[in-house]
Amino acid sequence: MYTAQDHRFELADGRARPAIDLVTAFPGPPQQRYVLLRWSHLHAGDWSTGFDVLHLVPRTHGRSLAVFTLLTASEDPETGLCGVWSSTTKEGVTEHHQNIKQGKTTSIVAHQVLRAGTGSVRLVFTVKEQDCATLTTRAYHKTFALRQGRFWETSVP
Repeated sequence: MYTAQDHRFELADGRARPAIDLVTAFPGPPQQRYVLLRWSHLHAGDWSTGFDVLHLVPRTHGRSLAVFTLLTASEDPETGLCGVWSSTTKEGVTEHHQNIKQGKTTSIVAHQVLRAGTGSVRLVFTVKEQDCATLTTRAYHKTFALRQGRFWETSVP
């Protein structure tokens, strides 16, 4: 994050965001600009990804920008979700394998920016989740609404 007053760079939220992509820029209420960012990180076989919003704050507020984390996901980097895959032995026997055996894994499969240019901007993400103990999957939406210059998770689409 860059602070315009003293020309200082620092990590937003104290963490780096490697492999960052600018997804889309969109207006909020009058005089407000936002940028949706996607990032991903692979470290020691653990893959995580997420979305942040960059708020381009007017210079009159002392800072040039603010970054807010919306959601993160983590899944097997090779085969996705819990990492379920099959192989066949030389004898023709099919073996099933699973890389992550506990917890739940998630994948962010789609996103939408709704009502851009208004005070009621919404960011909607489609999330796919798998329970690694039962291998059941489900899809759901996470919605974030703009309130007081920030995006907050809400149950209203």
